[in-house]
Amino acid sequence: MEYLNLAFIAFAAFVYSVTLRQLEHNEITGPMFFVLLGFLLTWVDPVIDINFLSSSMQLIIELTLASVLFVDAANADLKILRRNYTYPLLLLIVALPLTFIFSALTMNIFFTSLPFLSSALVAIIITPTDAALSRSFLKAESVPITLREGINTESGLNDGLCVPIFLFLLAAATHQTNSRPLTLAVELLSREIGIAIFVAFISMAIVLLMVHYCENKHYFINKSSPFLFTAIAVFIYSFTQAIEGSGFIAVFISGLIFDWFYKGQAKNKFVKDSEQLSDFMSAIIWCFFGFTAFNLLVNTISVAIICYALLSLTVLRMLPVIFSLYFTQLSVKEKITFGWFGPRGMASIVFALMLYQSEIANKEFLVSICFTVILLSVVIHGLSTQPIIKLFKQKKAE
Repeated sequence: MEYLNLAFIAFAAFVYSVTLRQLEHNEITGPMFFVLLGFLLTWVDPVIDINFLSSSMQLIIELTLASVLFVDAANADLKILRRNYTYPLLLLIVALPLTFIFSALTMNIFFTSLPFLSSALVAIIITPTDAALSRSFLKAESVPITLREGINTESGLNDGLCVPIFLFLLAAATHQTNSRPLTLAVELLSREIGIAIFVAFISMAIVLLMVHYCENKHYFINKSSPFLFTAIAVFIYSFTQAIEGSGFIAVFISGLIFDWFYKGQAKNKFVKDSEQLSDFMSAIIWCFFGFTAFNLLVNTISVAIICYALLSLTVLRMLPVIFSLYFTQLSVKEKITFGWFGPRGMASIVFALMLYQSEIANKEFLVSICFTVILLSVVIHGLSTQPIIKLFKQKKAE
């Protein structure tokens, strides 16, 4: 049956590839397509064990996120951000923590039986955004460049900033359920961050020297460059995890270091080629997410979960963003657009699956809330992207 599942997924991926233009024309994004594919997979093989899939896919999913974190950080272009920092900075240092706090408090109101630590854990999982779900918006020339750069930069950096908070809350909740002191979780997190920073700086010093040397000697060829970013990310993540550090933090810092210190001309090619590999792996993960979400939510979904998910995608995201941009020169329409484009994606999926693998009480219920938010985001943000682009086109035509 495993081969039949693989054949089903592969053929569907082929169909997606040859009909991509028509799918985008009909406002069907890649995540929407592959999540639906995951739903259909439950009919092909409804007896697949979710726990087995989660454990077997966990490493692949983590490595994909590591690659995405590295590429996003390496593509952040900190030099440009230093000149046009206002909007991304406000979104990251004001809107992001407010979104996290509002989400945690609201969840604690909706689900009073849950401890606040669990509410905070879910809140940080659904706080980071993923601009890949609205990629056509970022490429639309009719949309002001300030909006596109701000949303893209926020998405590229906020998942990395949420990693240490998530790891702290996960460690604290795990130790709490085992009746261990919370200070142990703090010490564990401090050690992981320290190791991650050390590995990131040492690794990137070596990597940058090698890249510059090989580039000057013209050792690069087109066939090998697509693996450069992915190989760096996988190596740093795996090595950091092996010595009990935080691989996600290490690859994020490494990407920022690469962006700041790399002086060569091939960066855009590295990023583009690596994104293609990441997109392929992300498609498989979206399919896996669709299957897992269907099987998990069919028994746990409720009106309260749906209402909370809708609030998290609208009010709990938009109010902090609009507040953070209140004193800027942006129009009301642009502020609302900034607030609206906060789709949840890859980082939230990985965090949720890491939670699912933990020993925290009520983890199935907590993951169900996270999956509902992500699932609704895929649909709502996917369907709304083209209409919003058309509004900007009309305004530009005027």
